[in-house]
Formats: sequence, structure tokens, C-alpha cells
Amino acid sequence: MADPVFTDGVVPWNSLDDTMRLPTASELQNGYLCGPLDLKLFNFTTAYAWGQVENAIIDAGLTVDRTDLTQLRQAISALVVSAFTASRSFTVAGWQVFPGGLIIQWLQGAVSANPTDFTLPIAFPNAHLHAFVTETGAGLIRFGADPVSLTQVRAWTSDNAFGNGRFLCLGY
Repeated sequence: MADPVFTDGVVPWNSLDDTMRLPTASELQNGYLCGPLDLKLFNFTTAYAWGQVENAIIDAGLTVDRTDLTQLRQAISALVVSAFTASRSFTVAGWQVFPGGLIIQWLQGAVSANPTDFTLPIAFPNAHLHAFVTETGAGLIRFGADPVSLTQVRAWTSDNAFGNGRFLCLGY
């Protein structure tokens, strides 16, 4: 029966080459015995971790350079920045897509006592959860807002008032 993790000494799920080494004498003294199963454990514990580091570097769009000890930090920085900047638009009517799928959208427009539908900057892929609207001026106008669809929000004012509203919509 074949070992499910290793195939002829190759660790197939990482980006290392097929070269494996034997444990050093000090590694053997500190817990790696010299049997064939222990060699597989040694190769797994060393190669798997390095493979994951190299995969992170590759995922960040960098070329692996085993002499550059700062590459993991560079890769993590690039991946974190891209998670928060990959999908956004910082305009008057804009949005931000967060890791995990949460989307926040904002826009502004004239709101009256007659319910009016406003089109969102982008469509929510799954659900438009909540809509908020506030007045942009110094008046005391009461606003209401409801999600209408994945692409629209409906807003109105009370007491036959008219005002400019700023919207904030949440969805995913």
C-alpha cells in the first residue's frame, strides 16, 4: 500500500524540488530516529514548511530567491495590501470589497417625500443587507432607506421635506 503523503520521496504539494536530505547527526540526536518512517517525518516537517513559504511568495507574484530572507515579509505585505485594494472605488459613488466578501457601498443624491430608487455603484453578488441614509446639510430632515434589490436602494424623507442624502449600503 502506497504512503498517501509521499510518492518515491517526493513532496508533491509544495514548490520545492525533489531533492531530500538525510537528517544531520544533531537532528538525529534531538528526536529524528534513523528508520525509514522517521526519514519521511523529517522530510515532511522540513519540506512542507518551506513549501508553504515558497507558495506564499509565488502567490504574491514574486520569484522565489532562497538567498533573500525578506521575501516572506514582502509576500505577506503584498497579499494583505492586495486584499484591501483589489476591488474598490474611492469616488463620490464608490465601494470597497473586503476579504471574506463584505461589500460597503456609498453614494449621494436628492431625496424627497416620494420614495426614489437610487442605483448602487456595483451590484451586490448575493444580498443587499442594509441601507442607511443621512442628510448632508444642517437641517433636521428625517430620512428612511431600504434595500430594493441587489442594485438599488430606495429612500424618502418625512414631512414632505426635501434634502440631499448620503447613503451607506452593506451586502455581500
